[in-house]
Amino acid sequence: MEKKLLVSLIVFMLICIALWFQINFINIFTFFGATANLGIIIVVGIGLLSGKIPGALTGAAYGFLTDVLFGKSIGIYFLIYTLLGFTSGEMSRGFSKDNKLSMVYMVALFTVITELVTNFAFIILYGYDLEVAAVLKLIIKETIYNMILARLLFKPMTGLGEIINKCKNSYYLL
Repeated sequence: MEKKLLVSLIVFMLICIALWFQINFINIFTFFGATANLGIIIVVGIGLLSGKIPGALTGAAYGFLTDVLFGKSIGIYFLIYTLLGFTSGEMSRGFSKDNKLSMVYMVALFTVITELVTNFAFIILYGYDLEVAAVLKLIIKETIYNMILARLLFKPMTGLGEIINKCKNSYYLL
């Protein structure tokens, strides 16, 4: 039980550090006008490396904090990131944990899906204008940026996944 609490604390601190880093550095350094999304990389990485429950719980925590910091209302990012973590964890069965490119491609796929769902939700809920060409260009740029960062963060994410998996005594981690 103590190990699970410690791992939960480590993951929560990682989420807080990632949000701080996102706000203070990533949003400043753009890639042709697009910023990377560390949340997608972390949630997908934990989901792929540790399973659907840790992925969903990590996504829920990251999404809730994102809603509090950036959202117009509580719940949109919470739902999107929770589903992202659960889905990536569900896909972890066929995922090669040793292949760096597998994680990079999965981050790319989930970046596209997450951004499309987020934009669609904002159009429906907040009445944002639909600018297909601009949204697609931004998604492509963000996907490339996320792929680069996912490749660079593969080793630390793999190490975190190993720590989480070693602490699992039961199916539920956090």
